[in-house]
Amino acid sequence: MPQEGCRRERGECFGRAEAGMKRFNFRLESVRRLKAAQEEERKKAYGAAVRRYGEERERLHSLQERERGVGERLARELASGCPAAVLASIRDFLKGNAALIRTQEERAEEARRRMEEERLLLVEARKEHKAMEKLRERALSRHMYLNARAEQGFLDEVAGVRFLTADNRLTIKGGGREGED
Repeated sequence: MPQEGCRRERGECFGRAEAGMKRFNFRLESVRRLKAAQEEERKKAYGAAVRRYGEERERLHSLQERERGVGERLARELASGCPAAVLASIRDFLKGNAALIRTQEERAEEARRRMEEERLLLVEARKEHKAMEKLRERALSRHMYLNARAEQGFLDEVAGVRFLTADNRLTIKGGGREGED
């Protein structure tokens, strides 16, 4: 027999089982669970997109730092008067690195767009889940209200029966009502 105010896996029950209280059963529970699972899935996808964007940005910063370091080396080499072969190799490296930077900028931008898409999908999934939670809360409130009304009706009936039986006992014991003589 369930205890008063118990919680179960598929819903909640309130009140006493002896009073004939119905257990709360949300008709859309499977849909609510599905929406919760979809929200969790979207959270994971968004987290993965954020991580990927961070990794792409980090690669881009690494390439830019490498370009700055080589640029500083080039400035030192020019100031000290280095051979043309060294300057040509540095120039070739900088050209290749510039192409890598452009490619990495595109990859970082694509990762940012994907992250934004995932964020929007997460927001939508969260809205749907919250809507289902609100529906569940309303259904639970209605259930509790109807159960309280049913219980009150039962208690009123019991009180009425007790009153009538107590009134009948007075009539039987006293042989009549007061003031009937």
